[in-house]
Amino acid sequence: MTPRARPRAEPADLIPTKASQPNVMVYSDPSQSGVGYLFEHPEPFPRQANTRVRRLEAVRCGLALPCPEPARKIRRRTPGSFVNPQTMVDYTVPGWRTAVLTAAGRLGNWQEIAVALEQEHRRAFERGFTEDELRIVRANWANAFDEGVRTAATRPSGWLADTLAGCLLYGQVFSTPEVVRDDMAAALAATTATECTAAFRRVWSNGALHVFLATHPAFPSKAANVAAVLNQSREHATQALARPATAPFAYVDFGPPGPLVAMNGCPISTCTWRSSPTACGSISGRPPLSPTGSSSACAWAQASCASPRRNPASTSLPAPP
Repeated sequence: MTPRARPRAEPADLIPTKASQPNVMVYSDPSQSGVGYLFEHPEPFPRQANTRVRRLEAVRCGLALPCPEPARKIRRRTPGSFVNPQTMVDYTVPGWRTAVLTAAGRLGNWQEIAVALEQEHRRAFERGFTEDELRIVRANWANAFDEGVRTAATRPSGWLADTLAGCLLYGQVFSTPEVVRDDMAAALAATTATECTAAFRRVWSNGALHVFLATHPAFPSKAANVAAVLNQSREHATQALARPATAPFAYVDFGPPGPLVAMNGCPISTCTWRSSPTACGSISGRPPLSPTGSSSACAWAQASCASPRRNPASTSLPAPP
């Protein structure tokens, strides 16, 4: 595509030429019911040709940032705090890319959440990622590529126009989902955890973080107290992730099926049954399995007794499909 004219000059203050000094800032808003954390690291990212090398770097960064284990560890360390950590690379400001880590929690747990975020972010930076983490994220990316191909025909014209405008603004190439998937398929499969760790370190660098808090005016501390908590947390060394043990499957025995009392009308259409306390209420709407792995019509009907809309003693149900 060829533009009709040269781009207009942007206002001097619209696109920054350098990042501000790292700091901690607290924003008070009465509409906030808890505390929201935002860790950022901006760095210059000049507009360049959309080469395969550049796209590969974006894939590695994308694979590294949403690795699930740090988020799970943060949630385990702060139970009941409603922490929902998310990571991404933001390219909103032309010529810049910003690594972002966000989370939200309760006011009463703000110190515990801050320590968990700092230490898990630092653990990922220092210790890197495991192949198990990469395997999960790689599968999510592959599914996203396939979903883009399947839903290509449903993209509205407004979305296409916005995407074309974004490609012109950020120097990207507009391609079909099939081309994007095929272009990155080999690189996606071949990327290693070591390469993702290197990309993670490049995008975050080893400089100080920008830390922003959005919270209610009742937040009990100042920015200096938040900085002190984070700096104190950095005095503790991180530990490499241990591979979690495989959890056993929770459902082993659903109990014996209830007795069949009588057949009403056509044997194929309905049956009357009486529930068995050992099996009723295990899984609603799903047939209890016999020791051989099969299920009967009576067992299917019995499993449905868990629904509170039916009489738990006896009822008539349509035959299972």
